[in-house]
Amino acid sequence: MNRKLLAVAVVAVLFVSGIGIYYVTDNHGSDAEEKGTSGTTITDYAEREVVVPDNLDNGIVTVGRLSTLRWLAYFPEAMEHVIMIDKGIQSSASSGAGGLRYSYAAAYHSLLVNCQTHTNDSLTSADMETIHNLNPSLVLVNDSTYNSYKEAVDTLAGYVTVVVIDSMQNAESVAFWDSDYQLNERFTSQANLYGSILNMTARAEAVVGEFNAVLSEIHGLSSGDTTCVAYTAGCTHKGCNPLNCTFPAYIPLLLTNITNAAASRSSSTDQMITLDAEDFTTLSFNTVVVDPSSMNVIGLKDSQLVLEYLYRLNNDDNNTNDVSILVTIPEISHGANWDCALASAYFMAYSMYNTGLTATQLLEKINAMFDFFYGEDCGVVSSMQEYYTELSSSTGQTLNLFTAADIVNTDGVYSLVSES
Repeated sequence: MNRKLLAVAVVAVLFVSGIGIYYVTDNHGSDAEEKGTSGTTITDYAEREVVVPDNLDNGIVTVGRLSTLRWLAYFPEAMEHVIMIDKGIQSSASSGAGGLRYSYAAAYHSLLVNCQTHTNDSLTSADMETIHNLNPSLVLVNDSTYNSYKEAVDTLAGYVTVVVIDSMQNAESVAFWDSDYQLNERFTSQANLYGSILNMTARAEAVVGEFNAVLSEIHGLSSGDTTCVAYTAGCTHKGCNPLNCTFPAYIPLLLTNITNAAASRSSSTDQMITLDAEDFTTLSFNTVVVDPSSMNVIGLKDSQLVLEYLYRLNNDDNNTNDVSILVTIPEISHGANWDCALASAYFMAYSMYNTGLTATQLLEKINAMFDFFYGEDCGVVSSMQEYYTELSSSTGQTLNLFTAADIVNTDGVYSLVSES
């Protein structure tokens, strides 16, 4: 049936928790006919039975910044059909620094900045009307948004195919592998759910296989002994943060069996903690892992105090308290980017264990992983590096990804400069 001929009437506008819910009635034929569904029924993360579409020709809408688009990005053929996303993802993708904090922005930058947007993590009455008029083949909603706007989502599901997926919002700082260093059940289930939704089960199996291969390889590379105790500095979390902000649980350290110096400083619910100067100097570590997104705030007082302390350690007469400084890539933006965590774990294994890898071989492995997930020559690392290189002129910092760095003191102003 041609949807242009449908008689659409607004029957009611209800307000739930201050958000308008847009209700429509259609002169429907069969559900499968109207929604372009294949007749294949799946059970989504909310335990709803859904008949999935046989094609994505009318496009995909993702609702909820956590995981919906993140996981869809591992399916490049499906990603090409995205027509609407949360406004916050587009805004950060357009801002340079924000966009380059998550890996798929490089591969899909043009798509992200040009598609339509809706309100972040919600469904307003205006959003509902727009999505209805778009008539997409598929709407992906994370469970966090579903639980907050269940009535709206269920209404939307009356005229387009809606599938609820796991937002994984509590999986950003924990191991996502099992005791055999293979992808755990939750992550495997998420990949398989996407495969079923998209009719791309072979790709889902390949995604799981790539994760498993990389996890296994990193475990093998870091299976020796190390004396490394690391502090993660300037971690990305809801924006850029100074160097006294740290993750007490940091996936690249967990995966490579490296001790986190701040692990005992927070409760299990703290994803990021902020240390005062006195607290920071009581930590015991021999390595600092720097998130380059902190470049914009290294000139701030808190960052300068951290660098001053490290500079003094590295320039006194006691060589036993010297601290190595390593530059990785951001891990968190609109949720965890687990592939970025794996890239940083490769680098930590390379830096702290006798892996036998050269710097060139390390980058080849990292680039090959990103190319698998997003397509050949996707340019994740090179795009990130290009941005941080451009940023160096305005910040006074020179940070190259996956390198060691030194602290330079210029008349009492401290900066980070990657070793050549």
